[in-house]
Amino acid sequence: MDTYKMPQNPKIVIFGNSPAVSQFVQNHFAGYNKLSGENVGQEGDQKSAHIIADSILRIGENFADGHVILNYPLNITQAQNLDIMIDGVNLAINFTNGEQNSENQDVLGYYKERGTLINFDLNQEGDVSQKLQDAILAHIKL
Repeated sequence: MDTYKMPQNPKIVIFGNSPAVSQFVQNHFAGYNKLSGENVGQEGDQKSAHIIADSILRIGENFADGHVILNYPLNITQAQNLDIMIDGVNLAINFTNGEQNSENQDVLGYYKERGTLINFDLNQEGDVSQKLQDAILAHIKL
């Protein structure tokens, strides 16, 4: 049996802009600090990354489960800036509903190159929450 470790206070970016994804994230990541990039993504690459990073660093370990950043970064420059400011993300999850998301392909490629991206289809048979947890534990970077 494989033994998996979870980093302390992981930082996870999540892509997938649909009501089903939002509801799933609310339920599955209940103990996480949830940050939305929708309002800050247009602030400029450096400023938006600083706003997100500041929220993570200021809150710190008050959220023992970690931090999820929803629908941010929007481009590679924002991803690079965020990585520098928070010492990288532990995982990027691209949620789909049976179709590949055509948005954010550059950013998804950035995380794929770093080995931190998983694509996860919410339209699977069986216990989707357990399958996601297994995928997170198998792919998250320490």
